Amino acid sequence: MTEQPPKYVLHCASCNFKRFTDGTDLTDLFEIKRCEPMRFVPKVDKYTKKVVVSNNIKRPKMYRCPKCGHTLKGFPSGVKTEVTEDGQTSQPNGRETGVEGQSLP
Repeated sequence: MTEQPPKYVLHCASCNFKRFTDGTDLTDLFEIKRCEPMRFVPKVDKYTKKVVVSNNIKRPKMYRCPKCGHTLKGFPSGVKTEVTEDGQTSQPNGRETGVEGQSLP
């Protein structure tokens, strides 16, 4: 079975630290806690006379850079591959890669 390409890229704009990850190997990084802000202020409904509370906005996780301590921004990696029956993967640019991931001429 071939290894899946990474889903995310964590990048530090300060020191150019870069890590490709699928989201499972982030235990060595320090996660910065972030609150989830409300969409709107709670208000009283005119008809039911009950308080309507909004749902919170989900915010992406942020991590601290292991080199300099600034925050890491996460981006989708953009690597898309297709696995064929014989075990080789092809990228959308037309190049083919072997089982090890090296480009074939």
